[in-house]
Amino acid sequence: MKIKVIFMALALAVSVNVEAQSFFEKVGKAVEKGVERGVQRAAEKQAEKAVNKTVDKATSGSSSSSSKPQQAQQAKQTQQAPAPSSSNNTSKHEYVDLGLPSGTKWATCNMGASSPEDAGSYFAWGEITTKYSYKEATHNLYGKEMADISGNSTYDAASARWGKGWRMPTKADFEELINNCRGQYILQGGVWGVKFTSKTNGNSIFLPTTGYKNDSALEQYNEKGYYWTSTPRSGFAHFGARFQLSKEGGKVDWGTAFYGYCIRPVAK
Repeated sequence: MKIKVIFMALALAVSVNVEAQSFFEKVGKAVEKGVERGVQRAAEKQAEKAVNKTVDKATSGSSSSSSKPQQAQQAKQTQQAPAPSSSNNTSKHEYVDLGLPSGTKWATCNMGASSPEDAGSYFAWGEITTKYSYKEATHNLYGKEMADISGNSTYDAASARWGKGWRMPTKADFEELINNCRGQYILQGGVWGVKFTSKTNGNSIFLPTTGYKNDSALEQYNEKGYYWTSTPRSGFAHFGARFQLSKEGGKVDWGTAFYGYCIRPVAK
């Protein structure tokens, strides 16, 4: 009997021990899984933070990069701001409204010039292209009777080269300029010339002392200015009306047609 009891006690102890062992194994596994999950969650959070930081940095960089073209575009727009109200544009060439009775507008630069002080290109009267030698033998119209060529693109360099809306000034246009503006002989951008300021609205243009082309030589540059008008001299086929300026002032007279003078276009 005692032996049986002992065996039963031993069996119970073994059973309890096995169950206890099973219990502790389960608890151990649960703890292990909990720790593993905790570590995994911590790692996931750390990774998420790292990803977010990278994304933020990339977004910030992208925003900064995208702002640069915008800033460049804004700067470009600022540089391309419209000219003052006194200056307008026809076929990409600017003109100034001097408030003249006829409504004629004068270009801000000579043909072929990049600034008001630049002489630009030289033309024989009635020719629309420049050349190396300006003399009687090379003049296409020398000795030919012509009517006023203003606006005729076959002979008017301003109409031919600058396009619709532009023409050479007539003799009357220059006379109107002289009569309705105050002329002042000044040094501008290192070049002498006459500044014509409107008596009506105060706007002005500058005509430099261009000199002229005689054969292939440039003469009287920065001393006197010579500008063709579109008006021929009646009865004298080898002369055209020109505008001449110097420190003595400006006047309209006649010039030999084959000489190379500058042209200051006008528009309506």
